[in-house]
Amino acid sequence: MKNTKTLTTAAIMVALAVTLGMVLYILPFFQFALFIIGVPIVILGFKTDIKIQLLASLALLLILMMFDPVYALMIGCVVLPLSVLQGYCFHKDKKTSETIFISGLGMVFGFIAFLYSLNMLFNIDILNELTVLFDQSLVQLRSFYETMNNFSETELNEIFATLSEYKTYMIMMMPATIILVSYLAAILSFMTSRKILLRMGESVEKRYFKDFRIQGQGRMVLMVVLGVVTLMSIVDKSNVEYYLFNFMSIFTLILQINGLAFVWYLSERHPNRKSMRSIIIIILLLSSFLGAIALIIRFMLGILGFADLYVDFRKKIETREQ
Repeated sequence: MKNTKTLTTAAIMVALAVTLGMVLYILPFFQFALFIIGVPIVILGFKTDIKIQLLASLALLLILMMFDPVYALMIGCVVLPLSVLQGYCFHKDKKTSETIFISGLGMVFGFIAFLYSLNMLFNIDILNELTVLFDQSLVQLRSFYETMNNFSETELNEIFATLSEYKTYMIMMMPATIILVSYLAAILSFMTSRKILLRMGESVEKRYFKDFRIQGQGRMVLMVVLGVVTLMSIVDKSNVEYYLFNFMSIFTLILQINGLAFVWYLSERHPNRKSMRSIIIIILLLSSFLGAIALIIRFMLGILGFADLYVDFRKKIETREQ
């Protein structure tokens, strides 16, 4: 009876995942939300175990392959490692930070596997394809500006030299982009799955943004990665920009998030917390349009996040109150 119920649950979740997959396949504009396809697999992992998850994932891939092998490969390499690992972590009742870290890492390696698989199986080089597409767009854009005759030849050369530099930075920052996209998808998948599980009446750990803090192993991992990147920058001086643009930008972003979480924690403790939260959101939204002010705010958040990384202000505040 139990096995029948498990198989029925798995079949329903596979059918739901296939439906979501086909909807996103038909509407490519919404493919930024591909992680949603794996949410039924995450729910299945919480309700059953990893063996059932893997069987359901295989069934999902076989069905999608009948429509488009490349699309199925992308789902299998990029989405399902995230979903299977996240479902496993939910099932094992792991901490929120650990769940997001493990599942996000699974998606990072999945992205790498997908890029290599495209090259090996279909002879598609994504970086080369992006470069060619960008160059073609620049040629068309230049032709358009030349027909308008609003810019001199010198001005056009300067504009398109800058755009070519952007292309170089875009290609250079591909590793950072993959990491950021993977962890954003892991966070969104976690939030969506937890919301669904709570609606189903399941007991799931509740965590809020104000609780985000880098502690223990997270602090050690961050420091080790920073040390390794710094060492590589010294040894491999010809690729210093590559390390700075990729890893240092991610390190800075993590510190800024940590600093913002501490500010949010303080606003939650304020008597007029709704007003304080509104002010913080307005400042963040407005600063994005004010150039230098945005840089100053991010720098201050990064410094605050770095200080909190070592001091853990929230723990000290809570200990003092006790």
